[in-house]
Amino acid sequence: MLNNIFIIISVVFVTAVIIEASFRLKLFLYPRKLRICSIPLLNVIAPPHIEFNEDTGYNFIKNTNSARITFKYGEPVFTTFWEINDCGNVGFDTIPCNSNSHYKIAVFGDSFTECSGGVEGGRTWPDYLKSIIRDSTSLVDLKVINFGRGGYGILQMFDLMRLTIEKLTPDLIIFAFISDDLDRDRFWYSQLKTGNLNRFVVSNKSEFDQRSSDFVDIAYFLDAEQKDWLLENSSHRKQSHPNWLEVERELNRINIQRVRNFRFLFKVDSLLWNLIIFGTPFPHHKYERFDGNPRMRFDNFTNDKRLLQNIEFLRNTAIPFEIINIPEHTELCGRAASDIRIQNLRTSLEEAIGQPIANFRDYPRIPSENTEKYFTLPHDSHPSQDGLKLIAEIVHHFIKKHL
Repeated sequence: MLNNIFIIISVVFVTAVIIEASFRLKLFLYPRKLRICSIPLLNVIAPPHIEFNEDTGYNFIKNTNSARITFKYGEPVFTTFWEINDCGNVGFDTIPCNSNSHYKIAVFGDSFTECSGGVEGGRTWPDYLKSIIRDSTSLVDLKVINFGRGGYGILQMFDLMRLTIEKLTPDLIIFAFISDDLDRDRFWYSQLKTGNLNRFVVSNKSEFDQRSSDFVDIAYFLDAEQKDWLLENSSHRKQSHPNWLEVERELNRINIQRVRNFRFLFKVDSLLWNLIIFGTPFPHHKYERFDGNPRMRFDNFTNDKRLLQNIEFLRNTAIPFEIINIPEHTELCGRAASDIRIQNLRTSLEEAIGQPIANFRDYPRIPSENTEKYFTLPHDSHPSQDGLKLIAEIVHHFIKKHL
């Protein structure tokens, strides 16, 4: 009986190994025939709106109006807009020429601060904050300058702060973060030319090496003259325009290059199983070094010397500041899981800055029903225009003592 069971198990195992080996060989020789090059989620941006910066990770390109279309299996599901002003920031307020003529508030944050709710020409929450302050105080000559940068964590918010406030000399500084920002490491965005394809990539290293796997593709750029076509025809299949065909060809070539890297042929897990379960032999969460937001390896901010230097610099300026935890959707609807690592990071940040972090949960009018309307769900989890107004109200509640 035991011998029969052993024989059956052996036959099943050997058969599985032969099928997997055959699949890997076919994958290496004929990747196109296996349709592994189809892109389940594709972000296309026109025109490029970022450029590499070694000190801050990236800069916005001044006076640029860009649109991003997110395609899921070829169908457009969400549109994002960036309107970069002549100071290289988002938002309506720019840095004033006469720095003494206005009451200036500098806001540092991530994509929640940068975004305009998926609306072209829409307001960011710092824009709404300015309206609230004007309506509730005697401040007329007021500038609320938005230094929000998508992807930023606490570390890079403070990096950017140090490089900007010397020339700005604000009267108040606001750091607005979501809980997911706390363990984000520093990263660098860049444009990377591969053939005719302009790739938008992120790396956890400031030096890019195309031959390495130390970067991840975030999106693909089209030229400025293709923006109108992108917006007007995004509801049609992307193969209907030669620009899309060109993008597809380059993406296929990149994917085939990655497939024909021999190290993938000797992975321990089953590439055939990955194809069946995840739709690709090389699912992103298994084969990339990191996602779009590289994560810190430590759980205590006092381990980062540059951050501590930036905090000391801020203290020496004597400029009042507030660090405010703004809500994500899972937190607003009460579904966020408790994470000890995030709690430790929040505690160590308070110790490093020497003052408590303002938490949105202490805002007395947090909504508990219909929370979906405050976010651009289901295809994107950023705040909607209603959500941006709510964030502005939350932030105002914590900063009004300084006004």
